[in-house]
Amino acid sequence: MIHLHLGFLLAACFVSINGAAQWGIRASVAHFEQQTARSGFNWTLGVDHDPTDRTSIGLEYIGHLNLFDDGSGQQETSNYAGYLVDYSLTRKVSGLQYRSLYFLSNGGHSGVYLGTYLGFRTITQEVVPFAFSVYGGGGSPSWERRTTVTNTVFPLGLRLGARSEMDGWYHDIYLAIGTQLGAGNADELAPYLLDKDRLKGFSIQAGYAFGVGW
Repeated sequence: MIHLHLGFLLAACFVSINGAAQWGIRASVAHFEQQTARSGFNWTLGVDHDPTDRTSIGLEYIGHLNLFDDGSGQQETSNYAGYLVDYSLTRKVSGLQYRSLYFLSNGGHSGVYLGTYLGFRTITQEVVPFAFSVYGGGGSPSWERRTTVTNTVFPLGLRLGARSEMDGWYHDIYLAIGTQLGAGNADELAPYLLDKDRLKGFSIQAGYAFGVGW
């Protein structure tokens, strides 16, 4: 799946070489995105295209960035059904996102902008629990097992940012708010998860990207 997404981006870059309008290739390791209340950083790779002086469109691949993850996952403790539950949770994310922007200034190809975004995220979560009864005694519950689920959500929302002109190196800083369609129908990973580890309908994005344009 990842190779297919990256292949699509490379194909778009190849087409862009022959285009007459302004194009750019961008990347980021500072894309913050809320999929659960815990949130986290992601890396991105994409292409930008300015069809007119006041508009821009873009497509990017997004993947979860595990800079500080030692492989053991995030550790938490919850209280469920008379048990204290220590669990570790790991997450993998991949997806595509389409953006459309409108620049508010008359400078052309740069400045403050408003826009929309739409995409999808495939989110795989794995949880490993260890439960012990708060009352003492009792065997291991049936839900004390390693569980993995994969869900797909569809982020949709509004974007506010500022971008420089795509003439050589360029920069983009942005903030976006929206919703994750499908989060309410997602398969449940485990009943004992804390609320911050469950997929959310509300979503926020913020970040900084840099690129090279021509």
